[in-house]
Amino acid sequence: MTEHKHDHGHGHGHGHDHHHHHHGDALSFTWTFTYAAKAWNHPEGKLLITFVCVLIGSCIFEIASGTFNSDSRLVSDGFRSGFHGLSVYAGLIGLAYGLNHDKPDKKCTFGYDRTQIVVAFGNAIFGFFIGIFELLESMHELANGPRAHTGTDSLFLLFFKVIFEAFIYVNIRKFMDNNGNRPPIYDNLGVIAIQCFSAFVSESLYLISTFLNLEEAIFPFYCIEPLLNSLWTISTIFMLKPYLFRNGNILLLKSPLGKAKDLLVKKEREVSLIEGVQSIKSEKVWMLTANSLVGAIKLSIHEGSDPSVIIQKTHEILSGVIEHLNIEVFIDKDNGKNKEKVLEKSQHNNIEVVAL
Repeated sequence: MTEHKHDHGHGHGHGHDHHHHHHGDALSFTWTFTYAAKAWNHPEGKLLITFVCVLIGSCIFEIASGTFNSDSRLVSDGFRSGFHGLSVYAGLIGLAYGLNHDKPDKKCTFGYDRTQIVVAFGNAIFGFFIGIFELLESMHELANGPRAHTGTDSLFLLFFKVIFEAFIYVNIRKFMDNNGNRPPIYDNLGVIAIQCFSAFVSESLYLISTFLNLEEAIFPFYCIEPLLNSLWTISTIFMLKPYLFRNGNILLLKSPLGKAKDLLVKKEREVSLIEGVQSIKSEKVWMLTANSLVGAIKLSIHEGSDPSVIIQKTHEILSGVIEHLNIEVFIDKDNGKNKEKVLEKSQHNNIEVVAL
């Protein structure tokens, strides 16, 4: 576990932005394809690329086989595999973006890219809908009695898929949010881990019930699988909720409210009293959750004062309040007519960050 610190921009007053020129940002199909493939150089990328291929393959097989044998359960499984594949693919693009742009995104200004957040948010919504779809299907089964048997070849595929999902889940489990204080850059992979876990459990339930021949059984027993599946799906939806809210808050740029706002104002006053600080601006501070903030702060300081000392003191004051903080320091020249940027520093505070 390492602290995640970026430190760039010493001494040059002209802010050239070297890292954001990518050519042909037209979202063409081939571009997204080659872009997602760039994640291959990364261990999680290799896993996800293989996973996408498995999911798309099983999607095609399940839909074709289900249509051929007029098995509606298999067709809906195929669509679910396809949706799951799409969200893993979106996750790949988020991951590739994160690897190609390691510097904080200027639009987001708190040290992780908007792409990651958009993908995590989109996938959480996607997972939400897949969950509701799954829930309705289980309810339908409970109401209408057991469904017909699926063919052996598709059960073999399902068994392979379940093992693969377990493998992926075990490998990306570390990105799941256990304690609520991890920067959302990892939510992208966290959401995929939850989706994997969800599919793994519900498909295992189905396999076990088929193996025990539960759908042939008498009344209370054939209800076991759809009932457990419904309960499991509801818990998956609750697992996705924090991801949805936290990333949604960032995308909506929610300003600090209540206690968080009062604390921020109090701490800003402390910063403005540091020797050498002329003014402090915090127009870009947003809420992640009820008690955690992220953001960027601009400090103007007097000529002749030491920016690195001021930055260090500012970080000390704000570290308990702002989870990810980006500080820019400007020196006022010619009575404030001219501002020269001298130092920029961003860091995650008091959170454990998994090093990608």
